[in-house]
Amino acid sequence: MKKILIAILISLCITTSAFAKDIVSSNLDGITITPINDTSEGVKTKITYKDGYVENIDANYVALFVNGSLIRDSNVIIEENRALVPVRAVTENLGYEVKWTEETGEVEIYNDKTNINLKIGSKTATVNNEKAEIDAAPKIYNNFTYVPVRFLADSLNFKVDYCDGKNLETTHIVPRIPQIIVSSYDSYDALSKDEAVEIVKKQLIEAYNLTYGEYIPWDENETYKNNGDDIRKAIYNLNVTEENDRFYTIPVVFDFWVDKYTGEVYVFYNGMTMVIYKFDPTSKGALTFAG
Repeated sequence: MKKILIAILISLCITTSAFAKDIVSSNLDGITITPINDTSEGVKTKITYKDGYVENIDANYVALFVNGSLIRDSNVIIEENRALVPVRAVTENLGYEVKWTEETGEVEIYNDKTNINLKIGSKTATVNNEKAEIDAAPKIYNNFTYVPVRFLADSLNFKVDYCDGKNLETTHIVPRIPQIIVSSYDSYDALSKDEAVEIVKKQLIEAYNLTYGEYIPWDENETYKNNGDDIRKAIYNLNVTEENDRFYTIPVVFDFWVDKYTGEVYVFYNGMTMVIYKFDPTSKGALTFAG
């Protein structure tokens, strides 16, 4: 009994450390993406969000992820190899306030530590009252202010990654589409890879027990045969193969993603249409991975 209590206390300590501060969950649950390179006659290239909203995309589409969430209708602009992004969509999702003064065309971005002032059409800005130059002037597009993402990253000290969707050696969240990944997690504690593996293992075992009966570890009985043998083998061989700013990737049949900051588990299916959904070990079809 004493050993059990100690184990519970250790588990509680790990959980408290990993999730010491609140963070907004990713919005990727229920998203489907049909990339441009998979089009055929009659097939629309689009992104469908869980709430049913459909965003049509074209050959110029560049996805914008901010702290693991896909920003809908971000309309990233690429000009002379610079990426311009909507100020409000990026900064508000990182916890900053934005004030727009229409009469002067000025934008103020601020929190309790940082203050940035921009003016539409001007390459001169101020960052904490210090003059700063922008390599492309802020502009209005679709009633939103756009500025180079690199200027925001340098001024607000967040990280920016770019992937063309093809070179998957570079940091990416999904394959096959160009993407900009903006991230800032300085005030949050991340799960370790081992903790992520344990989360997936626990959920897979729960799903296995509900689907096939009592789980028997593969290394304890390799001769036991039932329809869940592939899952038993996968559980035995779980490991992190990739990671990005927000997720660890753990291959099972499809890829399982573990949110480093919430512990939530997602399933990613890389078919003609890419599908992302939260894993529910108690659902009837939890271990059905049909393509």
